[in-house]
Amino acid sequence: MSSFRDEAAHWFARAAEMRTLAAGIADPEAKRKMLDVADNCMTIARSAEARADAPLDVVDRASDDSFPASDPPAWING
Repeated sequence: MSSFRDEAAHWFARAAEMRTLAAGIADPEAKRKMLDVADNCMTIARSAEARADAPLDVVDRASDDSFPASDPPAWING
C-alpha cells in the first residue's frame, strides 16, 4: 500500500502532465477543460499531502467517516 506522500506525488505529477498537455492544445475550450483537470489533480494532491502531514489518529478518524460503504446497511437504511 502506498503512503499518502506517494499519493500526493502521483497527483502532483498528473497535474504537471495535464498542464503540459494543455500548453499544446489550440482549442480554447479544450484547453480550459484540460487546465480544470490539472486544477482538480492539484486539489487531490494537496489533500493527500495534508493527510501525510496529519497525525495518524486524525487520518484514521477521517477515513472511518469518509467511507460508509464499508457497512452499506448502516448508511443505506439510515
